[in-house]
Amino acid sequence: MEEEALGTTKPKAHGRAPRALTTTLVLALLAALLLAGAALTAGHEGLGKSARPGRPTAKVPDGAIVTITPTFTWSKARGAAKYELRVYGGGKVACILQPGDPGYDANVQHGLIAAAGDQSTSSAWSNITSTSVGGVAQRTAIGTGQTNTTAIVAQVFDPGGLLEASCTSGAAYLCDHLVEGVYSDWYLPSKDELNQLYLNRVAIGGFESAYYWGSSEYDAGGARGQYFDDGQLGANFKYLSGRVRAIRSF
Repeated sequence: MEEEALGTTKPKAHGRAPRALTTTLVLALLAALLLAGAALTAGHEGLGKSARPGRPTAKVPDGAIVTITPTFTWSKARGAAKYELRVYGGGKVACILQPGDPGYDANVQHGLIAAAGDQSTSSAWSNITSTSVGGVAQRTAIGTGQTNTTAIVAQVFDPGGLLEASCTSGAAYLCDHLVEGVYSDWYLPSKDELNQLYLNRVAIGGFESAYYWGSSEYDAGGARGQYFDDGQLGANFKYLSGRVRAIRSF
């Protein structure tokens, strides 16, 4: 009986040892996986806290543009101390406001965003071409394009008191009615805002060597614009054709 008992107990003893070892290994493996998962989670949390969209992670040579697939492009905009994120707010950053510019805030960065492409390749300034909008649409500084555009679009041609015409087309009208994604607050740039588009035309992209309309009225029959081949600023008759590029503020 003892031999039988001994013979039967040895296999049982040997059977328990591997199960104990297997259990130990499984527990160790689970512990290692839990530790690795915690470290990975902590790493992602740390990345999320430290990542700052809109800032490049490496120094970019002067004059260069760096594109990070799929939508991020950096280039040095007007007044930027560093290379800034260029694709933003429905378009591309055209300039950053500086002290003295209307709307400048030392605590919050503001600037202008240009639409990614032209709104028209051939458009008159307005369908009302021989009546002055007035001083409210003749402002030229950065920060005044929206006011100009609103006044142009609201103009009514009414020499005989018969409400003969209102603004229903033209460069300002196209910008005022533009919707890009969730953004609908576009306007035709003022003279100085348009010049910022010219200065940053390569980084913004999509411009042609042609005449672009601005929203700054010159007189009853003319409005200001700029030639994007040589940067010449000048006024043109409102009924003539020019290209149109909308902007918005941020």
